[in-house]
Amino acid sequence: MTNSIQTSGIIIKEYSYDEADKIFVIFTADRGKITCLAKGVRKSKSKMRGFLQLFTYSKLHLHKGKSIYTVIGGEVINSFPGVKNDLLLFGYANYITEVLEGILPAEEKNNAIFTTTVSMFHLMGSIPISQLSSYYLLRLVKYAGFLPELSRCVSCGERIVANALFHSTEGGCVCMQCGKEFDNKVLMPFNIIRIMEQLLVMDINMLGRLKIKDKDQIFIEDLLCEYLKYLLERPISSIKFIREIRGA
Repeated sequence: MTNSIQTSGIIIKEYSYDEADKIFVIFTADRGKITCLAKGVRKSKSKMRGFLQLFTYSKLHLHKGKSIYTVIGGEVINSFPGVKNDLLLFGYANYITEVLEGILPAEEKNNAIFTTTVSMFHLMGSIPISQLSSYYLLRLVKYAGFLPELSRCVSCGERIVANALFHSTEGGCVCMQCGKEFDNKVLMPFNIIRIMEQLLVMDINMLGRLKIKDKDQIFIEDLLCEYLKYLLERPISSIKFIREIRGA
């Protein structure tokens, strides 16, 4: 049985290893999230530098070892230069991939998340990025099995038809009556619930047609960030840069 593997994936994390090497976390189409060693990639003449750039979608030739994959070769499918040349888009790419890397289990294929991730990178720059980010993160938690309940109270089961409360620990919305029992809850306006439900059923290519007020989009972004912090059980460091840019 050969240990040589051909796959495709997006580079979502990198860090230096030894003098000339790097470790990469790559989200692949058929093997999920994998960790790879690229020997000599930090050398200026390395042929691997181009297709192993952060946020690049590449074809990859790998060797599977006992504990780690080694990159043998590859080529760029799409380097998404618009993302790398725009400070805000680059910041959101960092934020999204930090969450993605934290939520994905190792070496577990997920076609839905992979396809949505590639589509999201293709659309960055053509749709308001905060809106695209919220769409993507909602889909990510849905496909990973962590989607918060939005339509019914997680406590009593009654359908939410008015303003409610959101509680990360309880896993979603609670009605105003049941919410009296809980601490650390957030007021959840009903129009926000409806927008988030729209984002969950809308095709990503139709996303640009959905008009969301800036204040509502900021609310959704902040709510999702707090929920993701709960899921990951740690702060999300890359969101700070985005908030600095938008002056929050």
